[in-house]
Amino acid sequence: MTLNNIPSLAYFIPEIVICLGIIVLLIISVFNNVAQKTFVVSIATSIIACIPILANFSHYDILFLGNIVTDPYSNFFKIIFLATLGAVIIFTYYDKDVERGDWPEYFSLLFIATLGMFLMSSSVNLLMVYLAIELVSIPSYILAGFNHNDKSSNEASLKYVLYGSFASGLMLFGMSWIYGQTGSLYFGDIKAALMFLGDKGSISSIIAFTFLFAGFGYKISAAPFHYWVPDVYQGAPTPITAFFSIAPKIAGVSLLIRFLYFVLAQGAMYSLYVDWNLILGVLSALTMTIGNILAIRQSNVKRILAYSSISHVGFMMMTFAVISPTSIIHILFYIVMYMFMTLGAFSVLIYFYNTYNFNTVDDWAGIGYLHPFICMFMVINLVALAGLPPTSGFVAKFYIFATIIESKSYYWLAIVAIINTVISLYYYFNLARSMFLEEKSKVEYKKPDFVIMAVIIFTSIQGMLFYFYWSDLYELIRGLIS
Repeated sequence: MTLNNIPSLAYFIPEIVICLGIIVLLIISVFNNVAQKTFVVSIATSIIACIPILANFSHYDILFLGNIVTDPYSNFFKIIFLATLGAVIIFTYYDKDVERGDWPEYFSLLFIATLGMFLMSSSVNLLMVYLAIELVSIPSYILAGFNHNDKSSNEASLKYVLYGSFASGLMLFGMSWIYGQTGSLYFGDIKAALMFLGDKGSISSIIAFTFLFAGFGYKISAAPFHYWVPDVYQGAPTPITAFFSIAPKIAGVSLLIRFLYFVLAQGAMYSLYVDWNLILGVLSALTMTIGNILAIRQSNVKRILAYSSISHVGFMMMTFAVISPTSIIHILFYIVMYMFMTLGAFSVLIYFYNTYNFNTVDDWAGIGYLHPFICMFMVINLVALAGLPPTSGFVAKFYIFATIIESKSYYWLAIVAIINTVISLYYYFNLARSMFLEEKSKVEYKKPDFVIMAVIIFTSIQGMLFYFYWSDLYELIRGLIS
């Protein structure tokens, strides 16, 4: 049943909680010395917003006159966003880039971006999609340059704005063409119109969807729309880099999956006389190859992880070459693994950056002798990101490959992915080599804080645990989709 605006609010509780949290943070910002209260309010908002999602996880509701859908699929992504947000809030507590006096505004922007990602995962109307993307993008532009005393941070923000504005323009242009051709912005209506038009509107539809996919590609940093990523990630405060590496990318993937399955599946895709599966498969191969090859040349650890995130988007896009319920299960499974191993890697990076001011691979030389326990977890994360056993990354990539093999098509894409996995070993193990196979670091040992140590252990240990207990998670995700 489709609900009107006022009745829809009863099913919109998580978003309302986030809005109330933003208001409280902005009220707090007018007072002095409230950093600790800001941190507590932010953590509490994240936890409280999660409760109604879990309580109504399996419900399916169409809200706000058909513009928003709440279902297990969107709720899955909302949990991912809140988990990432909670980790980033904790990272910020131990980060030196963001001044504590700026925390109320900083956390408010994070919550606004999270609200936009909630809407991205739930939107089934192109206008709502655009508003959701802008709700994520505009705070992200500010967050990228939040370290306002750093020129590289200011540069990152400016580049982000320029690339983002251009991508938004392309996407709006594509949306206008789609509306002019189909007479609707709703996913279901667009699909029905495309199937009715057949080859009559194929050329204009191809142009429209090309522009639309350009905007989506920018949001997930797929090639050739990835150029902004390394500079923005390097200049942004390190917790924000961790946030950008996970949440907005996954939000873009969730939107792209919903669009592909609502609009271009079951005949509508083929009425355009374009094999979008092949195009997305080629973009997948291009994305992972560019990300891995350029990562080899990097010395800054943040830039290495930036290019690594691009390559992982390429692996996620492999499932777009095969439209099937199984491919959705596999990409959701991959996303959970990717979240943990990326958060684990960034938790170690943030600790070493704030404690010893480490930026490059050479700075990490010999640190494994001073912090063998922490560096051991970093190696686990690196091995997981590379996709080797015995880590969760291996299981996640196995299922991505299984998607291609089961489809009995695009074997060339699986071969490209295997080659890229081998390439990635170089820069992942180069960092591990620097930690343990160089002379002992001469920096003075500093004991890590209990909380940041707990975060490092919790996020990193999943890389090992999910290798042995992945079946429960897989069955849970399969139950959501079926």
